Amino acid sequence: MKPVDIFRIHEESVRYYGDYVRSFIEVQNEEIAASIAAELDQGKLWPPALIQFNPAYAEGDKAGVLQAEGVLHPELANNIFSQFALHKYQTEALRLADAGKGFIVTVVSPNNDLTRKRRCDEV
Repeated sequence: MKPVDIFRIHEESVRYYGDYVRSFIEVQNEEIAASIAAELDQGKLWPPALIQFNPAYAEGDKAGVLQAEGVLHPELANNIFSQFALHKYQTEALRLADAGKGFIVTVVSPNNDLTRKRRCDEV
């Protein structure tokens, strides 16, 4: 398997997304246009990436804790997730989703095969 440079992929993704966003912006007022450009150049729409290495898949919070926090609906906590042990990366993703923030979860199997990748954009 060929190595993947995730930092390069992130940099390219941000650049391409920035170009895409900028392609829809047409402001006649130069002062406003400069202000918008400055905000975009500072990364207003793309916060720094959070990268965590968790090869042991640390244990996360129980579904009941997430329900008590209001992150999980009781139906999910009691009937769906109650049968599963949640990992830390899963509970962190659920909290991000609950906060209305975007995230990407990538899971690699023990033999380093990319098994799942999910993206959730901001709502």
